[in-house]
Amino acid sequence: MLKPKPTFDVSEDDVKTKYKKLMGKFHPDIQAGLSPKKDEDETQATTVTDVTRAYSVLKDPHERALHLLELNKNPMKDDEGSNLLGQDFLAEIMELRMGVDNINDDQELKQMMQANTIRITQTCDALRICFDQCDYDRAKRLTAELRYWTRIEEQLKEKIDDMD
Repeated sequence: MLKPKPTFDVSEDDVKTKYKKLMGKFHPDIQAGLSPKKDEDETQATTVTDVTRAYSVLKDPHERALHLLELNKNPMKDDEGSNLLGQDFLAEIMELRMGVDNINDDQELKQMMQANTIRITQTCDALRICFDQCDYDRAKRLTAELRYWTRIEEQLKEKIDDMD
């Protein structure tokens, strides 16, 4: 639908622009009265759903990585992620998550968020290289790591929001 080049490296602005353009073309509120046939309306609704789904996959780095693995016939199984990472990484994640739970200082949480944003950026940079080089085994491991960093980001955002 959004016709991106099958690469991890996408411009969020470009994806958003294409999404808005396609939604303007297919959204039923805009097309109201232009397609009187019922089967055309159903096709229109399917198209809007497909465009929305594509946009949500492309704008989220973890979902984009999962999709690229699948496109390249290396899908990641639901239970595969933690098996790829090893005990040291999982222990680090557990320690970070407990740290978030135990911190009640807004400034310290924001510092943790900044450090985690750097981890996410570095992981995305490494994923970009893996997909460019067709290194799908390493891409799977990094995709699993990215999921954990994303979960920590969500936990931090929730904690920061609760403090406000």
